[in-house]
Amino acid sequence: MKKLFYSVLLLIFIASGCVATQATMLRPSAHYGPVTPAQVQVFLREDDIKTPYEKVAIIYAQGEATMTDEVQMIAAAKEKAAQVGANGIVLSKIDEPSAGAKVAGLIFGVAVMRRGEVIGIRLKE
Repeated sequence: MKKLFYSVLLLIFIASGCVATQATMLRPSAHYGPVTPAQVQVFLREDDIKTPYEKVAIIYAQGEATMTDEVQMIAAAKEKAAQVGANGIVLSKIDEPSAGAKVAGLIFGVAVMRRGEVIGIRLKE
C-alpha cells in the first residue's frame, strides 16, 4: 500500500511538469480578483499591448531542464498570474542551461534548472 502511494505521488509530480512558481507583487496593497489561466493573454513584448494596463507582479518559474520545456514554463506562469489577478503576462526571459551544464548534471546526478521570469499585468477594460 505504501509503495502504491509513493508511486502515485511520483506520477502526480511528473505529470505536473515539475515547474515551481512564485510571484512578487509590485503593489502589495492592491488586490485583484483571480481569473482563470485561460483568460491570461501572453505578450512577447510590452509594445504588443494595445490597451492600457498596469504591472501587477513579477512571476518567477523554474523547473528541472530534462523534465520541463518552455510551454510548461509559460503555462505555469499563466496559472500563477491568474492566481494573483493578472489577466496578461509579458515574457521577459527563459534561461536555458548550457549543453555543458546538462552534461555535467547527467554525470554528477544533479538537477539542472531552467528558469524564467515574466511580468504579470492587469489589462484595463
